[in-house]
Amino acid sequence: SAQSWQELRAGTSQQPATHSSGIPELSYQSTEVADFAAYAFMAWMGVCGFLLFRWCRDYVQFVIHENSSECDCDEWNIEWDSVKTESQVSARIPLHVSQNIGPLLCRMPSGYRVIVPYKLWKSVTASQRRLMLRHELAHFQRGDIWWSLVAHLAAIPHWFNPLAWYTVRRLEQGLEWACDDKTRAFGEQRQTEYASTLLAIGEFGSASIPRCATAINGSQLGGRINRLLSNSATQEKSSSRMLVFS
Repeated sequence: SAQSWQELRAGTSQQPATHSSGIPELSYQSTEVADFAAYAFMAWMGVCGFLLFRWCRDYVQFVIHENSSECDCDEWNIEWDSVKTESQVSARIPLHVSQNIGPLLCRMPSGYRVIVPYKLWKSVTASQRRLMLRHELAHFQRGDIWWSLVAHLAAIPHWFNPLAWYTVRRLEQGLEWACDDKTRAFGEQRQTEYASTLLAIGEFGSASIPRCATAINGSQLGGRINRLLSNSATQEKSSSRMLVFS
């Protein structure tokens, strides 16, 4: 009847809105959300993959183009062997000389090596060379290359978060500070000499540091020199805060 038909139409008008295909609108919106989440996940994975690829590419390029040669200067080799003996390091870590790379400790496929730049090494004193070698050897003893690698790998999934990369930079700075603190064992005069050595490195400059290496570099030299010349108590507190934060 006409009345029944009107009642049926009224009941139909109270039903949930549907998409033109007959699927409820709520389900259609859920599909849109799921699609957006899938696209966002793909984009996140793409950036993570790109960052990993770039790291691997840089390492391979460094290995291919690294043109240092094993040191043939008896004086420099004796200094290096002496530093290793003093630190009780028996591992074979050859000293290499390059034109514009270093000083740095790096991990090559064949093993660790320390690379130093020829011009800088020739221009500084034997005592300054030994201080720089102690710094690089401290990186080896602490396993800083691997700590830096783990920090970068942990930050990659959070590539969109600037705090993640800030934390990585702070960690790497803390590693440098920890190795700088080794100089305190040689007295105030030696600390002053090490500060002048850092200045010499900053003036010399160097090629970019690969991700497979740790190096004495010119970054934040002012802060590092101030720490070296400050009193021991202040150094200890600042170093502890840095490591805890990292």
